[in-house]
Amino acid sequence: MKFGTEKNHSCGFFTSFDWHRSKNIDTSCPLVKKHVLPIMRNDELSRLVKEDKLIIELGEIWMVKSYGNKLHVARNKTSSFRMRLCARLPENVRILTGISDLAVTDILSPKYFDDVVKVTLDLCKLDVHDGLKHPSVALKVGYELGRLAGLKLCSGIKQQNDEKCMQQRSFWN
Repeated sequence: MKFGTEKNHSCGFFTSFDWHRSKNIDTSCPLVKKHVLPIMRNDELSRLVKEDKLIIELGEIWMVKSYGNKLHVARNKTSSFRMRLCARLPENVRILTGISDLAVTDILSPKYFDDVVKVTLDLCKLDVHDGLKHPSVALKVGYELGRLAGLKLCSGIKQQNDEKCMQQRSFWN
């Protein structure tokens, strides 16, 4: 039996691990463009999502990750939610810093680390007396920042851009 051809009998699809290794994923993010962007609410956040390549690649990761999910609507909405959550970060960092042309790739640098932390706490609705009203948002943002940082590092490696790679490694440390 060849690797990647074994089906997961509980759902009838390839397991996400096998599918991910057995297929070549198109870097133009066809799943997101076909299934997620058309259902996304048409507002300022969706405009930011559509303009940022890194966020679209993150959505593609979520689409591939939930490939075995038979409920395609839930899969699309999960990807859309994660993409919109990540679009809120540069939008709020722009407001905080007053710099109008920040993208996700820009805020994933040590220079903006403290601003990203402040924005994440604002998204969680920090209350001095009660603590965080939505602590799960902080966890989700943290995981998504790790995924975005990994995507940015991979992009730097592919482009053979040592400065971009070093900057990303310093952001993680």
